Amino acid sequence: MTVLEMSTTASDESPAWNYRSVDWDKFRLALGNTLTDLAGPPKILETAEEFQLAAGSLDEALRHTVESKVPKTRPHPHTKRWWTEDLTKLAGELKQLHKTTHRYRALPEHAVHTQVHEKENTLSKEIRRTKEDHWKNWLDDMAGTDIWIVHKYISNPGGVTHQTGLVQ
Repeated sequence: MTVLEMSTTASDESPAWNYRSVDWDKFRLALGNTLTDLAGPPKILETAEEFQLAAGSLDEALRHTVESKVPKTRPHPHTKRWWTEDLTKLAGELKQLHKTTHRYRALPEHAVHTQVHEKENTLSKEIRRTKEDHWKNWLDDMAGTDIWIVHKYISNPGGVTHQTGLVQ
């Protein structure tokens, strides 16, 4: 009898600001209005106290504008962090082409079959490129302790731990 114990690592991220879906024109307008309400018109800061008050007002205005204009997102625990909206769009287009292909399944020479093949290749290349870009960006932005995580990934490419033999 063989028993496989496999577990997935769930991300424990709390809701985060989704800056990708912000309408930046509305954000700038709201920030300008909030700054005007809190700090008044621009003026020359002459003392350290005025500077501290202005910095506090700017911080409060930014916080208020982010809370009102930036949506929050709670990622699925098993999310693919490299997945983008462009990939979602390509996958949707491919799905529609697959539906059309099914209608023309009796006609193997129909042009839609070639379109599906091309779209599958495009999606595959985009996924590979996106993963590579994500990995490179993560490596570029890593901090001191992250180097041990990189070492673990590289020295353990199959995901099997040497101590337990279990897939992580």
